Amino acid sequence: MADNDGHYLKDELHKLFLSDKRVLDFLQKVALDGLWYWDLEHPEHEWMSPEFWYTLGYKPEDKKHLSGEWQSLIFPDDYPLAMENFNKHCLDPLYPYDQVVRYKHRNGSTVWIHCRGVAIRNELGVAIRMLGLHHNITKVKQLELRHKKNLKVIDELYAATKVALEEAEALFILSPDAKLQVDQDGFIVRANSEAGQIFGYSIDELTEMNVDALVPDEFRAAHANNRLVFNRAQRTSNMLAKSRVIYGLTKSKHHLQIEIRISELVTRYGPQLLATITDVTEYNQLVSSLKASQDKNEYLAIDASTDPLTGLFNRRYFTKQADKDFANSRRYKSELSLILFDIDNFKRFNDRYGHAVGDQVLQKIAHSAKAVIRNGDTLARFGGEEFVVLLPMTSIHAAEVFAERIREDIEQIVLAVAASPALNVTISAGISSRVQQDSNVQELIERADTAMYKAKNQGKNRTVVCDASANINPEPGW
Repeated sequence: MADNDGHYLKDELHKLFLSDKRVLDFLQKVALDGLWYWDLEHPEHEWMSPEFWYTLGYKPEDKKHLSGEWQSLIFPDDYPLAMENFNKHCLDPLYPYDQVVRYKHRNGSTVWIHCRGVAIRNELGVAIRMLGLHHNITKVKQLELRHKKNLKVIDELYAATKVALEEAEALFILSPDAKLQVDQDGFIVRANSEAGQIFGYSIDELTEMNVDALVPDEFRAAHANNRLVFNRAQRTSNMLAKSRVIYGLTKSKHHLQIEIRISELVTRYGPQLLATITDVTEYNQLVSSLKASQDKNEYLAIDASTDPLTGLFNRRYFTKQADKDFANSRRYKSELSLILFDIDNFKRFNDRYGHAVGDQVLQKIAHSAKAVIRNGDTLARFGGEEFVVLLPMTSIHAAEVFAERIREDIEQIVLAVAASPALNVTISAGISSRVQQDSNVQELIERADTAMYKAKNQGKNRTVVCDASANINPEPGW
């Protein structure tokens, strides 16, 4: 039985996190459903994080830190692919170790895993360790299969319905859509009552007309030419079974927007066309109106959740999002960290150079921090010269590295002010992480605020993690 609380590969990996920033950067680019670390000098030894075994339905304590454990569960057909990519990556660092493989779940089901990894090499460039990540994509694969089955059913139903409409006289007459049967010269051979209602003619009148007469004058010549071209290439024309919207003309000379679908009919008089027509004038007007309303509502939503000066989320939006992320963190026992930072000596910028320069400082800091955050993180202007970053699925150690990167990038900002030397901007940041005792996100904010003021008192332009005593007793499973 494996000792999952202590293993030499796990300890070595912890040290590597602290000494090599590239490792942490690699981990932050992808979502984690499992982490593994392989001793290539002793290939039977491989440390697997608990999440991988949970994904496959096993308890981590029931699994040994041996490569044979996962090799016994991978699909036999997929194992050669994984090893082929592994060998190529070991020989060539530019060749990616990246593939999707299948594992057998404890309950017998199939689990699809996206596996990626990178070799750790010695000074000679020889791969001695392998660090990798697992991402469970089973639901995506299941949805793909279901989608393909649904499309097949829809295609079969559509084909059967189309044949029935073309062959059954009763369906032609009683169809809720307008239908016109047209010969190769464009003369209407047959029409139903719906077509008469749309265009304002009786069925007898329609059957004495050429279909070109139902098109407005300005489009009639082009319509007649397109019909002739179509008749010469019926079997290859992309118009068959596809719909398009054109303009129609009623008996009272009123213009309509109509959706038309063309099908080919084989009759005793030769090939003819069946046009299925729908008046979409009111529908398109409604869609345009709804789209305009939607665009307006989206603008109002953005305006209500965004700080107008910096373009970042405002405190109101941040509070709602933070409550959601905090609830998810408690529910799934995942890590959640927070960075609160404040501009050093901000009052000096406003007092000495005016509020215009102060606003410029806020905007440049917002732009710099926004360029750093990842998808899933939330950056907001918390108020005045304070900013806050919420980091789901992020430990306090990773958050500290992240905060340092923000601080260093902001430290490089240089402001050009007329008749004054170039100005530099710095921040002081406090970092906190959720612990078991927390009941709401406000407690993280308060601890980060305390740490931020410690950074101020220690000389500014620095990051401070909240006291270690405030982050004891993590929840089980971390």
